[in-house]
Amino acid sequence: MTPKDLRLDTELPETRSLPDPSVLLQETAWASYEHALGAAEDTAAALTRLLDDDIAARADALRHLEQTVHHQNSIYSATVPVALYVASILVDPRTATAGIYRRDNRHRPLRAVLLDWLGEMADDVSDDAVAVHQRLGFFPLEEYSELVELRSLRPTIFNAVCAFLRDPEPHVADAAVITASLLLDGADVAHHQANLASLVHRVLLTSTDRTHRAHARRLLHRWGEPTPPELEVTGQGPEPPF
Repeated sequence: MTPKDLRLDTELPETRSLPDPSVLLQETAWASYEHALGAAEDTAAALTRLLDDDIAARADALRHLEQTVHHQNSIYSATVPVALYVASILVDPRTATAGIYRRDNRHRPLRAVLLDWLGEMADDVSDDAVAVHQRLGFFPLEEYSELVELRSLRPTIFNAVCAFLRDPEPHVADAAVITASLLLDGADVAHHQANLASLVHRVLLTSTDRTHRAHARRLLHRWGEPTPPELEVTGQGPEPPF
């Protein structure tokens, strides 16, 4: 499925192409990038393990992404190429393999977990996040080069995520809807809001994931869309920290 199969009312934005993931791994000077623990020279090996045949190896790689590349909502220079790599492997058939990848013991496809991770990145570089950043008196946005670069990549990542908005696997579809919607701050994709609103409503009403439902309600409120009263829905909550 491609983004244009979704029959969005408007064309998807022209963006830079996603890199070949193997080329990205080999040609990125990882030691020159930083993550929470210093030089990111260990990150290429972790990214390779995301597509390992062993579920435990994949879970270990995800811990690297969540504890080191995106530690406590912080964006590092290494976060940028990692986000590109994650977006570029979404189409890899191996990401459809279901397993328990986080300590919440939820069994779901790796693709859904990777989409959620991209959504977390999008949320942390959103216009709302930047507004909070500036209100707290941090340095001007342009002084955070990694934040600026990741924000500039949102249309490219949006295009990759849109391929899964109507995925037959519900965990994947819900994660794609929320992540695509969180990427809508980008000026080149904001006009797709009306097309995504009905899908976000569906997530709010049917998802068993509390985090997805909370995002859906917040997004609809931001867009001025009506939402039903909060309902008690039995489902999974957010993943606990590792």
